[in-house]
Amino acid sequence: MRAVFQSAARLGQCQARVLRCCGPQPCSPLSSSNSNNGIAAAAPSHGHAYDPFKPRPYLRNKLNKLARSAQIDKQGDFTCRVPTAAELDKLQSKLGHNFENSWLLRLAFMHSSAAQQVPNSPSNNSLAWMGDSALQLIVTEQLSAAFSATSLGDLTTARAGLVSRQACCAYAEQLGLQKLLVVGDSTPVSTSNMLAEAFEAVLGAVYVDGGIAMARQVFVRNFPLPREFSQVKAQLRKQEAAAAQATAQYEASIRQKIKLAMAEAALTSAKARSAEL
Repeated sequence: MRAVFQSAARLGQCQARVLRCCGPQPCSPLSSSNSNNGIAAAAPSHGHAYDPFKPRPYLRNKLNKLARSAQIDKQGDFTCRVPTAAELDKLQSKLGHNFENSWLLRLAFMHSSAAQQVPNSPSNNSLAWMGDSALQLIVTEQLSAAFSATSLGDLTTARAGLVSRQACCAYAEQLGLQKLLVVGDSTPVSTSNMLAEAFEAVLGAVYVDGGIAMARQVFVRNFPLPREFSQVKAQLRKQEAAAAQATAQYEASIRQKIKLAMAEAALTSAKARSAEL
């Protein structure tokens, strides 16, 4: 129980820090007349006096610009599209949660490498930060409830594995998030971190949109614990293998995109030179 209280306290500290950083700023809800571009209206605050993730107009406009163009980098090495409404609907069905504020789900896939290419654009960093804390709490609760007779040392080891980078990467692969992540031309080498953060951001988006109870429900629905504690280690080994495979496939897809974009750029350049002649 002590571990549960510590995780809950950490999540509360994260919320407090976000509030201190953002400060209470006025923000009117988005009306339906201003939501003709696929970005849903701001969600209710779920009892909170201030929602730091409520989309402010200038951030909404930046994200809408990316969504309309479906192209992150107009001068860079490759183009990466944003998720379609159909893809987001499919993911919501898989998660078991329909977002009141779809802006949060779109934001969960906006990697910082893409956001940096449009000034003042938001990224999924804050949502990933919230999701990491929510994940710690949820896994702590689930382990404590399912294996109450197990020593705290073994539970701590199991929790560390279930919230690790490799585990989060495996969760992302299971949900198909690698197909939805929006990246820019400055994509970092460590794609496993990108995929892990995407999962944390999605869980953080669920938490902000529906609260900790909904985040818990989504995680348990998609990633139930084994019935026997001895099976947890086997599950962790499977997750490590799945994470390695997902990372390799994602890196290969990025290399292919760059290769195709370079070929297209060379063809465009050749046509331009031919036209000049």
